[in-house]
Parts: sequence; structure tokens; C-alpha cells
Amino acid sequence: MRFSPKRCLRNSVIIVILFTTFKIQWRQSARLEVAVEERDSTTQPNIQKTEAYSAVLHSTQLHSSRPPPSTKLQSTQIPSSLPDSTATLLEKPKFLILVYTKFWGQVKWVGEHRGDCILDQTSRTQCPLDRFEITYDKQRFLQSDLVIFHAPGGNMPSVDHLKSLSRNRPAKQRWVYQTMEGPLVTPDPAPLNGLFNATWTYRGDSDFSAAYSAYVPVSPEEAVDKMKTTIDYSQGKTKLVAWLVSNCGPQLRMAFARELMKHINVDVYGSCSSAFGQQLSCSKSGEKDCLKHYKFYLSFENALCKDYITEKYWDHLEYTNVVPVVMGGADPSDYKRMAIPGSYINVVDFKTVKQLAEYLQYLDKNITAYNEYFKWRLKYKRSPYHYPLCNFCRSLALKPDLRETKIYQDLRKYWLEEGMCDQQNQRIRNMW
Repeated sequence: MRFSPKRCLRNSVIIVILFTTFKIQWRQSARLEVAVEERDSTTQPNIQKTEAYSAVLHSTQLHSSRPPPSTKLQSTQIPSSLPDSTATLLEKPKFLILVYTKFWGQVKWVGEHRGDCILDQTSRTQCPLDRFEITYDKQRFLQSDLVIFHAPGGNMPSVDHLKSLSRNRPAKQRWVYQTMEGPLVTPDPAPLNGLFNATWTYRGDSDFSAAYSAYVPVSPEEAVDKMKTTIDYSQGKTKLVAWLVSNCGPQLRMAFARELMKHINVDVYGSCSSAFGQQLSCSKSGEKDCLKHYKFYLSFENALCKDYITEKYWDHLEYTNVVPVVMGGADPSDYKRMAIPGSYINVVDFKTVKQLAEYLQYLDKNITAYNEYFKWRLKYKRSPYHYPLCNFCRSLALKPDLRETKIYQDLRKYWLEEGMCDQQNQRIRNMW
């Protein structure tokens, strides 16, 4: 074949064009593959990470027996790539609460008074009660969103049983430590470290609010109706001070009552009546009749612990029209924060027991001053919200901190040390 310069040049140009075209297409293909890989690495691995996160949280944090130093609670903020578990649960057609243990001897102790849960419109919208279901059937454990364990009275399952349960629990399921008793009479919760996600107690810093009660403002209509009638609450009350008490163990309140009796009469009903040389009795159902002739009632708690203000204050305040003389809480601010203003007399507001006795005698003789302790009824009433189902609903709907996954790694520190019991004991003993 004869060599042709023109043909050689033409073929060279064609080869260069073909090579350039192939190179461009190869680069575009490579970029596309990189983009696909990057897309996959930001989607599928994140899905795996979500599942892994739940597994790791469940298997390591939940079962860890070594709590982090100097912390009572490990809080893990849910990553933005994870769904908001609270919102997800509340969006479910039903929110299932499993009550795993008895309340002392009672099996069905959560969910009563459902019809009394009169939520305001905002709360009703955020938290429709018909989405909540209470079950006592342990066979529904894997379906449950909350599982409640009552601590006192030998009700809490063994640690081995709890750990066995926890190995199969759903990742989003939350376990609730529940007690309404004070820390000093509650079993040591230290063996339960690392197992519980939430608390349900009378304390204000519990995850689920369970104060013995609370108060709310009366409606304007109620206030107008009450102001139309003037009541003399001293009418028919011929006796001064009563006390219903059956637990004679707590010595501080027993000693205080003895000291008070040196200055005024105190009638003691119940199992402890004989300890004061008396023989008075009153049935639980007949308390209103027993107390209707008294102006004051000793609302002395069996332990002075943070936020521990029980039915001893609330029930007699509401039903018997007596003025409670209170002893309780970690300090006076507990009553100022939790009790109805102007409704009670706190023993620690006096320097001595004698001064307290003299003040009660003054009110006994001054009808106007005595009736001042009932003016709160024109402004406030006992809250209708303090029933278990209401509190679960309101807490889940309204508390942003419940949107974190929490593990109580030092439950003993939270419950006992931060319960702040007996801080007022010496101050009260100094009153005589």
C-alpha cells in the first residue's frame, strides 16, 4: 500500500476525536457512580445506624452495671436522624401502658377516675385520653409502650427477673419506677441501676407527675357564687385540735405532739391514741364526723422529705373544714410551692412549740382571724387533673424532656440522696 500523508493525518484526527469522546463519557460515568455511592452512604448506612443505635442503647446503656462517675442519670439526646419517640408514640392509634406489679395488694390500681380527668381544651387536643389503654396482662409486654413497676411492699420483681425481661424489651419501651412512699421506707433502689427510664413519684422532679394533689384557680363563675354566701367556719366547733394517727414509729412527730399537749389539749385517734393515755377511735369512713367539732388538725408526715406532702394535708383540708397544722417537706418552701396559699399553719414558722400553742389559742378566740384560713376557697380548688391517666397523658404531651432517652444509672442517689429527708428534724427539735 502506498503511504498517503493526507490519509494518515485524517485517521489521526479521527482517533483523537474518538479517544476524547470516550474519555469524557468515562469521566461522567465515574462521577455518576461516585454520586450513587455517596447517596447510598447517606441513606442506607443511616438506616442501619438507626437500628444499631437502638440495639447499642438497649444492650449497653440499659444493662450497664457501672454507672458513669459523678452522675445520677445518663441522658442521650435522640439524634436528628432518629424519629422523635414521644411524638411517634402519641401519633399511634393506641398508647399501651402495662402495669406489671401490684400496688400493695391491689392489682388494678392505675386508670381509675378516668371520667374525672377534666383536661382543658389545649391538653385535650394534644392528648386525647381515648388513645390510652391500660393493661394488667403481662402477655402484652412486647406491645407495651410504658411498663410500670411499683417498688414498695415487696412488689418489685427480682433483679434477675428484670434483667431477663429487659433482654427482650422493645427499644422504644420505657420502664417506670413508681412509688408514693418516702425514701426512708422504700427498698434500696441501688440494685435497679441501669434498668429504668422514668420515675413516677410524688416528687416534682419526677418524669411523671404524681404529687398527692394540687390546686387550680376556680372559674370566675364559681368565685361569684361563693362570694354570695358568707360562712362562719368556726360554727359548731367546740374542740381545738385532733390527730388521727396509726403509725407510732416516727418519733419526731410523736415527741412534738407530746410537747404540744403540755400547752393545749390534743385529742389523738387511732392506734397511737393509747401512747398518749387516750382511748379514742375513728373509722376511716367516719373521719368527717369525728373531726367536724375541731378547729385544727395535725397533718404531720411520717418523714420530712422533699415534696412529701400527702393526703394528711389534702384530704382533711377538702372534706372536714379544719385548718391543718403541718409538719413535712424538706424545708418550708415545699409547702409554699405545693400547698394552697393561706390554707395551713406550718410548725416551723414558730420559734417554739409554746408559741404555736398560743397562736392556736388566739385563733380559737378570734372568729375573724380563724375564718381567714378559709378564704382560699374563693380563689382555689383541688385540681381535677391528679389522676394517673391524666398525668401520663399530660406529661407525655407537654414535657419536652421526655423526648430524651434516659437511663437512671444511679437510682439510689436520685431517690435517697436527692430526696433530702430529715433536713428539718433538728430545727424542729430545737422548738422545745
